[in-house]
Amino acid sequence: MNARTAGLLALGTAVAAGLRVGVLRSNSLGALDSDEAVVGLMARHALDGELTAFYWGQSYGGTLEPLLVALSFALAGSGIVALKLVPILLFAVAGLLVWLIGRRTIGDRGAVIAAVLFGIGPAYVVWWSTKERGFYGAVLVLSLVVVLLVLSLREQVTRRDLGLLGLVLGLGWWTNAMFAFIALPAVLWLVWRNPRVLRQAWIALVGAALAASLWIREAIVNDFAPLRQGPEPGDDTYLDHLATFFAADLPMALGLRIPYSLAWPVGEIAGRAVELVAVLAVVWALVRRRGRPWELLVVVAAVYPFVFAFAPVAAYNLEPRYLFLLAPIIALLAGLALSRHTVLAAAVCAATLVLSVTGLRALGDGALISGGTGDVAVPTDAGPALDALAERGVRHARASYWLAYRLTFESDEALVVASTSQVRYPPYQREVAGARKPARVFAAREPGERESRAALERQGYERIERGGWILYIPRAP
Repeated sequence: MNARTAGLLALGTAVAAGLRVGVLRSNSLGALDSDEAVVGLMARHALDGELTAFYWGQSYGGTLEPLLVALSFALAGSGIVALKLVPILLFAVAGLLVWLIGRRTIGDRGAVIAAVLFGIGPAYVVWWSTKERGFYGAVLVLSLVVVLLVLSLREQVTRRDLGLLGLVLGLGWWTNAMFAFIALPAVLWLVWRNPRVLRQAWIALVGAALAASLWIREAIVNDFAPLRQGPEPGDDTYLDHLATFFAADLPMALGLRIPYSLAWPVGEIAGRAVELVAVLAVVWALVRRRGRPWELLVVVAAVYPFVFAFAPVAAYNLEPRYLFLLAPIIALLAGLALSRHTVLAAAVCAATLVLSVTGLRALGDGALISGGTGDVAVPTDAGPALDALAERGVRHARASYWLAYRLTFESDEALVVASTSQVRYPPYQREVAGARKPARVFAAREPGERESRAALERQGYERIERGGWILYIPRAP
């Protein structure tokens, strides 16, 4: 690596870190939400010996990442910073893997460009890399490890690499089935290009079965519930899912469209044109792939939408969370295309950064808006509510999902809040049900508060407003 390339890598790393610091310092983008709080609570309970196979309240989403959060808590103390540090570090490991894969497929220069692009955009990936959602960071890392192992096994079949591949495949499948979006085409490509791996495939199969044993047990006990992820299949067809991929998800994954608002920062015509160029470039590379070191990257990118479209989650079109795994592949293919064009590479990196900053600002405007609270903003600071409840000696309360688990986590479980909507942890529900007149907590302007006000006041509750929170606390006898 020459000095110029090393300088680009150092600059890109600094900018990527700066973007994430900005996200964490943002009142909206950096705020804790209940999905993250659930992971934090799982980690705390794991440190106390309470382990589960899957994310609370689900029959899927293995607990590898919550265990990493538990390790973070054990080393740095339980808190929001230690919680969010885990996805950030997993993303950093993914960036290193992008660089290593790039060196084996597109050369040193292309690998650096890919690592920089992966670090600075698009906006959704930058933001998502700071959110502890339970399994996305772990799945991303495991997917890239599969790609790296497949590249190694293509050149030489060893028992060590086969065993590692099996273990990673099992861990990835247990962690989340979207792992297959990358792993399936990668493994099929390996079998196609080096059929000799089939002679010792039993090694990988044994490793996969061991690593996925928790998933297998849950599947057998619960009628294969781990396979039923996301929404129930509706009227959408396979072709509908493919259309959603190209019409909505891919432009967001390329940073050309803002998630949730679905706005086009550069205009829809320009955005669609860039998307078309990207798709045609993959098709062109697929035609010319034979014998090239980057063939695997093109095959994975080309097959991804067709595997993705089988999943019920493919109907979701407001954010590209299920294209998160495609981000490093897009970056690597961009690095391949730009590796011989210094000026163009600099221009693309600059444009990616501008789009990321623009997208993060737009995401920040609606990051704390939750449908679970009637599409009103969730307060960024839980302190006022927790202080008011502690002053009155309240230890039990009820609130909607997007408030309940967050308050429970941030109070270190000194306050236990039962969810009035989605239930993740039934023991909290039972504890609050056994309490005498638990408090009620709402976000300001939450529709349920207006509907419940008269009844709660008749029952002897005092209404208090604090910092965007509305609290109903039982009056002292």
